[in-house]
Amino acid sequence: MLYHQSYFASKTNKKIDLKKFKKLSANDFSNIKFTLDSSCILFASKFAIFSIWKKEQKIRNVLKPEFAAVYDFKISSLSEVEFLFLLQIQKQKPLYKIYEAVCKKSQEDVDIGALINRFISDEIIVKFDL
Repeated sequence: MLYHQSYFASKTNKKIDLKKFKKLSANDFSNIKFTLDSSCILFASKFAIFSIWKKEQKIRNVLKPEFAAVYDFKISSLSEVEFLFLLQIQKQKPLYKIYEAVCKKSQEDVDIGALINRFISDEIIVKFDL
């Protein structure tokens, strides 16, 4: 069902304007708000349903929580930190608030640049506003 919702979501999204993105100042960057692809659905499960669904041979613990993003008729497994990051974007939080929330929840420093890079490359983050 998630695949169908994702597939039939509006496909009017464009790729993020990287030239404009690269010209942001440090001050602008901390207040930036990202937008996820309209087909993106975040999913969390208390059980290892994605591993079971993929029929992975080495399922160590079916009671381990798993996280995923379903978008553009694809499914991408996420770490808890990645899930929290995308969830905060979905809530339209500015980047500095996202960083604070993710670091607080994970209780460690988070490489926010790597997360931004991954999700822009995967075309999950499709827009930004100041």
